[in-house]
Amino acid sequence: MYLFDSSAIIEILKGNSAVLERYSDQTLLCINLVYGEVYYYCLKANIAIGDFRKIQFEMIEYTIEDIQHAMELLYERKRRIKDFSFIDALVYTIAVKNKLTLVTKDFGFKGLSQVEFIAC
Repeated sequence: MYLFDSSAIIEILKGNSAVLERYSDQTLLCINLVYGEVYYYCLKANIAIGDFRKIQFEMIEYTIEDIQHAMELLYERKRRIKDFSFIDALVYTIAVKNKLTLVTKDFGFKGLSQVEFIAC
């Protein structure tokens, strides 16, 4: 199973045929903060919110302990990689914890296991 970050969902919204074809049979599983990032992107990019709302998302929950682990990861990665955010750390932590593969186009995840990069 897959957990999607905002960059992957945005590619789906943009109609990226390679991404649509590869993940068309998958549930769009994400965390609530990723959902928020994509919603904000739609507002900013003038993408119809109605189109966004048609997408069937499934949310995965997380705990305080997950946030703590994510912040430890963020602290370590920020020493070497600037382009890695709070949400990146949290979504990756949730993917690892739940034995999911994180789908992204964000190279801030480079070098981490359980990550699948999409073509753009």
